[in-house]
Order: sequence, then C-alpha cells, then structure tokens
Amino acid sequence: MEIRVNCNERGLVRLLLVLLCLGIAVGRAQDSAVSSAEAIARGNEAWIRGMQSGDASAIAETYAQDALDCGATGDCERGRRAIFLRLQKRLTRLGRASSATVTSQGSTSQGRFIYEWGVAGAKLEDGSQIGGRYLTVWQMQEDGNWKIFRNIAIP
Repeated sequence: MEIRVNCNERGLVRLLLVLLCLGIAVGRAQDSAVSSAEAIARGNEAWIRGMQSGDASAIAETYAQDALDCGATGDCERGRRAIFLRLQKRLTRLGRASSATVTSQGSTSQGRFIYEWGVAGAKLEDGSQIGGRYLTVWQMQEDGNWKIFRNIAIP
C-alpha cells in the first residue's frame, strides 16, 4: 500500500509536527515551572525547619556546592561547606527560633536560573528577632534539582 501526499497535505503534516513539538515544549516548561516552584517552597520550608530545630545541615543542603551566601552587611561565604559552618556557628550563638517565616513575594526565570525575592524572619527563644528582605537565585543542577546559587540579604 502506497500513501501519496500532495503539497497541501505535506504542509498540513509539517504544521501538525510543529504544533506537536510546541505542545511538548510547553508541557515540559510547565512541568519545570511546577517543579521549580515546589523546590523553592521546599527550600524555604527547610530554612524554617532548620531555624526552629537548630539544624544547620538542613538549611545548607538547599545550597549548590559552589553557592555564595551574603548577609546584609556584605559578608559572604562561598561554598556549601563554608555556608554550613557559618549557619552552625550562628545557630549555636543565637539559639533556635521559636517561630520562623518565609514570604516569597515574587520570582522570574531566565534559562537555568530563577530569581526569587521576599521577606524572611525568625523570632528567637530569647525574644529577639532576625530577618529582612532577600534575593535568592536558584539554579537548576545537572541532576535536574534546584539549589540556591546566590543568596543575598537586602539591607
């Protein structure tokens, strides 16, 4: 059996193939957007849990190996290990948080990066409070997971 396609049918077949490819690309973009939003929510929740439990490793795991974390005064730590050590020292000095919140106020994506901003804060057991505005750059890793690439506390 032979199937013949005239010029009009070929154009229709090409159009259908293009639409199919676009549909697949849009579906993948939507899947990626959902998984990135979930990853950001999980990362923010890890910060809340880590502050409340005093677990610096739970927070540090949300960072990429080559991440940069900067405080509001401009002091920065590079690399997950250095970030973990600073978090551990801070939690030891300040103590656990009796409550903590992260309010993501927006995000935008560009390629393998998502730029997220918001406000985070924690009330410590001694009654003092820490926190403020932040800008976090999330990067898709080679394994498909999203990790913090850059985190900046905004003064």
